[in-house]
Amino acid sequence: MAKLEVRVSEDRALQPGDSLTFFYPSTEWEMAQSFQCTSDAQDGVCKRQLVGAAELKPEQLEGY
Repeated sequence: MAKLEVRVSEDRALQPGDSLTFFYPSTEWEMAQSFQCTSDAQDGVCKRQLVGAAELKPEQLEGY
């Protein structure tokens, strides 16, 4: 089984109560079914409707 590395923060230690997010298209090229995000993350952070990376524009994938 391959080792999976998850980086939480480069500039400070993780604190109790910190929000953690996951960018689903980073592991899903095509999704069998998209779904609505229910997080309280602000626009620009949350994609709201989660789909596979194949359905996103290149600029939407930048930074991931």
